[in-house]
Amino acid sequence: MLQNAVPPLHTTQAASDYFSTLCRGTGCPRCGREDAYVLKSGRLRCPQCGYTFHRFSRRFINRGSLPPEYWHAILHYFIGGLPPHEAASRLALTYATVFKAYATIRLAIAATSGDGHALLDGKGEPVRFCPEIENEDEDRPLCLTCASPVMGIRENERGVRLSLFNKLNAQGVFAMPLRLKTWRSLVYTETFQEFDALIFCCCRTARTLFQAKFTRDPLRLDATDFMAFAEAWFSQYHCLSPENSFAYLKEIEFRFNHRDTPLYPLLAEALCSLVPKRID
Repeated sequence: MLQNAVPPLHTTQAASDYFSTLCRGTGCPRCGREDAYVLKSGRLRCPQCGYTFHRFSRRFINRGSLPPEYWHAILHYFIGGLPPHEAASRLALTYATVFKAYATIRLAIAATSGDGHALLDGKGEPVRFCPEIENEDEDRPLCLTCASPVMGIRENERGVRLSLFNKLNAQGVFAMPLRLKTWRSLVYTETFQEFDALIFCCCRTARTLFQAKFTRDPLRLDATDFMAFAEAWFSQYHCLSPENSFAYLKEIEFRFNHRDTPLYPLLAEALCSLVPKRID
């Protein structure tokens, strides 16, 4: 049992039962057949493809192999915005373990939003969008090969929606006759079609190269409630990279749209969802 951490699910078994219930069904996570049978060991086997699995197989909750009671605690810390190094200290886990768990929750949010599959490789790990991101010298290929995801943001009375543009990259946005502004390591535009802005993450070198395109004039996104909400959350984070920017933005979208809703059951369900197959 975790001591002095979060409101417990009473016992380790209770936590296991709670998450197992969310991973309900006997469908095979490999081929989708629904009539897997139970083995004496308690594991499941698919009669069609022969895949042997357990309730958490190929689900986000299985990423990192943490037991359910730890996921229970980590979800509470994540919801409260506790930095991963503090959560790691309270749980007697390594920083890397909790950082990966937080990243997993963000990936689960993005995946369940409908377009997160484009950000995962065949193993369910984040796709590397920006080549040689650590090498910011003059020989870098910059936006010619960068595939940092571009999103459209639209806010209305029902909330905010970030939509992924699958066939548009940073280079394409820089080539458009749009006014641009920088926001931390993000770049956003003036209104585009039905969107308040296009937004993407960009390396420092590219932001310097295209600095003549940036404006200090107010743009529509600056006046949105989402922008103010997001700035308050981003102040807690380090600089975003192209690899994690979409997941962080989808987290903020999720938090913004559920400001008056208990987040724990929603995040627990997302955590128990299947890791989507990559669709190219």
